[in-house]
Amino acid sequence: MNYVIKYLNSICKTIVLLSIVFCNAQNKKTNICGTEKQAIMAISKLIEVKKQQTYIDSISKFTKGLSYMSEDDGFKNKDCFRIKVGYSGKFHWDTYFIFYINKENCDEIYIDEVVSSEIITLSEWRRRNNIKNPVTYKIKDPDGYTNLRKGKSKVSEILQKIPSGEKIQVLDKTDDWYLVKTKTGNQGYVFKTKIVSQ
Repeated sequence: MNYVIKYLNSICKTIVLLSIVFCNAQNKKTNICGTEKQAIMAISKLIEVKKQQTYIDSISKFTKGLSYMSEDDGFKNKDCFRIKVGYSGKFHWDTYFIFYINKENCDEIYIDEVVSSEIITLSEWRRRNNIKNPVTYKIKDPDGYTNLRKGKSKVSEILQKIPSGEKIQVLDKTDDWYLVKTKTGNQGYVFKTKIVSQ
């Protein structure tokens, strides 16, 4: 009798375990890029694209942005979007990157390598070009916060108090006052000694 109970108990545990595995497999979501908007959003988050956006911001004083041109493309027997990232000037278009992104999986991204005329994975392209994650910056001030100012001066209007330890985006560091963007989206100047890199 004890043997039968142990056997049934073992079967019940196996069924429960299989049910959990099956449910987890059903609930696992793939990062789908079924629409052009989803694909462009995924591409705009790449470090290479963010770097180009920062460059455009700095030369245009935040009046221009990157442009995206998208079209359907069959690449490696997969349904993809082919997305050109560039700058649309008044009389010309400059292409910075051409990406291919799988509509079934936003994490599967390829890039057109213009030097070798190959289309390779983004990770391989980064490896070949020795691209690492960008430097991140944060505020470090013994007072516990620093002031985000409208201009490059201690007497300039204070736009926000940024707590020590908060990450910021450095947009321009050509002199002693760095142009930064806070996590709330405010842009202004912070003296360079109040900023550290991680």
